Amino acid sequence: TGRSALSLDAAMQDIDLLGGIRLEELGNKAVEVTLRSDGIDMGELKKLLSPLDFLHGTVRLDLKADGLFGNLAIHQLNVGTGSTDLRFAGDIRNLQRPDNLLLKVNLTEGQLNPRDALNLMPDFNLPDYSSLGNTKLSLEYQGSPLNFQTKFYWETGAGILHSSDCALEIGGPSGLKYKGEVYTQDLDLSVMLSAPTL
Repeated sequence: TGRSALSLDAAMQDIDLLGGIRLEELGNKAVEVTLRSDGIDMGELKKLLSPLDFLHGTVRLDLKADGLFGNLAIHQLNVGTGSTDLRFAGDIRNLQRPDNLLLKVNLTEGQLNPRDALNLMPDFNLPDYSSLGNTKLSLEYQGSPLNFQTKFYWETGAGILHSSDCALEIGGPSGLKYKGEVYTQDLDLSVMLSAPTL
């Protein structure tokens, strides 16, 4: 298209396109996907995929994955926008049953600029941490999108935050449950919160 360019090579074995495809029957189907784009314009993409209407700007994407649809190995998932560059690898299970989706993902030395998140998702009224500048983030994530454990190490212009064991559960009768310890090193809250008088 005029504002986006991508290269896609994908294969799925043993499916009948003419007979119809049912998501729940894809779990044991072999899949290979390679996708590369130096720029996908979110304005164009959300015309095709309306659930993405909250995204703005341009995203870089590089994906290599294979395995069974219900047990997919993500060898490389590089996502970038602005000066943000995140490099993931891991496994996704139960894609054929989204209500039971499980993720095991690692991010190693990602470059994250908080300003880019604000530009990509302006409708969410995210907190503005752009005073942190370019940051480095490594993390491990395991669980479902609404109930997961994580370890992370985040190096910012305001100091370092890290945890070797955090858990978060979203939803249910309590709304939000979390457990864990977060440690800081040389943390300057006045920089993090853009409040020089602290």
